[in-house]
Amino acid sequence: FPGALEYCNETDDDCDGSIDEGQNDAAPVNAPTWYLDSDEDGFGLLLVSIRSCDAPQGYSNNGEDCNDSDPSFKPGANELCNDLDDNCNGDIDEGAIDAELFYSDADADGFGDLNAPLASCTQPAGYVEDSTDCNDLNGTISPAAEEYCNNIDEDCDGEIDELAVDRLEFYADQDDDGFGSPDLSELFCQLPAGYASNNLDCDDENTDHYPNAAE
Repeated sequence: FPGALEYCNETDDDCDGSIDEGQNDAAPVNAPTWYLDSDEDGFGLLLVSIRSCDAPQGYSNNGEDCNDSDPSFKPGANELCNDLDDNCNGDIDEGAIDAELFYSDADADGFGDLNAPLASCTQPAGYVEDSTDCNDLNGTISPAAEEYCNNIDEDCDGEIDELAVDRLEFYADQDDDGFGSPDLSELFCQLPAGYASNNLDCDDENTDHYPNAAE
C-alpha cells in the first residue's frame, strides 16, 4: 500500500512504481550494509559504508580491511617482518613467514641450542643465530672450546678427548719390555697398549735390552 515500508524483496511495497528503493533517501528496511573496497581485495573499509539491496560497484559485504589502498593488507594475509599489520588482526609481525630462527644461548657462550629455536623478526635477548652448541648449560662447552682429557666432548664435534691440550707424551714400546723408544712417541690422554711412559729403551726391538737388564 502507499506509504508502506520498502523491503529488499523485488516487490513494490509502497506502490510508487519502483522496486526495492528506500524512502526519503533511506535504504530499504532490510538492506545489507556494504563497505568501500577501493583495492578490490574482497575486504572493505569499516568507516565508509552504504546500505543497498545489491552490492554497489567497488564495495564488499565486510568491513574488515585495515588498509584499503593496498590489496596485500587484509584478513588472512601472510604476516611479514615489516613493522606493519599485514593480516589486520591488530598485531604486528606475529608469525611472520619471513621470520628468522634464533636459538637459545642459556650459557651465553655465543653458541645456541638446536633444540630450542624461536622464530622472530628481530634477535631476542638470550638468543643467537648459531645452533651448534651441544651443551647450552655449560659455557666451557662449545664448538670454539678446547678439548681436554676428561671424557667430555668440549668442542661439540662428536669425539671425546681428541687432540686434547693436556695430552701426555708416551713412547712406543715395540718389544713390550716396559721401556719406550726415545725416537717414537705420540700424545695420548691415557697410556695405550704398546706404549710406555718413559723413553729409556736403547733397543726397542729386543726384549733382552732395557735398563737394568742382565749384561
